[in-house]
Amino acid sequence: MIFGVTPLLSVIRNFLKVSSFCALFLCLDRPRYSWKRTWMYYGAYILAQTAIGTAWVLLDAESYAAGSTTVLFVESAVFSFLMSSDTSFSACTISAGRFTFCFLCCLRDWPLHGFF
Repeated sequence: MIFGVTPLLSVIRNFLKVSSFCALFLCLDRPRYSWKRTWMYYGAYILAQTAIGTAWVLLDAESYAAGSTTVLFVESAVFSFLMSSDTSFSACTISAGRFTFCFLCCLRDWPLHGFF
């Protein structure tokens, strides 16, 4: 157990991180498919990313801490482009907002977080 990360805490953290990214994009986007189908795709994506993130943190917590937010952003940006019915410019604008959210999450995890 590195960094005091238990498997249950890892599952909860990964689920909240992925679902908040998806919820933010879904609130700002017009989905390509029907709402029922869109919710099914987003649910499957959230569960898959939660499982992958949990396995990653249990196998190598140090590399997870270093790169999880960046990997999550890139993967969710690709998924969001595939799910969006908006133009690529609109999807890029929403992804820029998500990148800002990602940057703020990185600052929260920054070792010198007491200074910010």
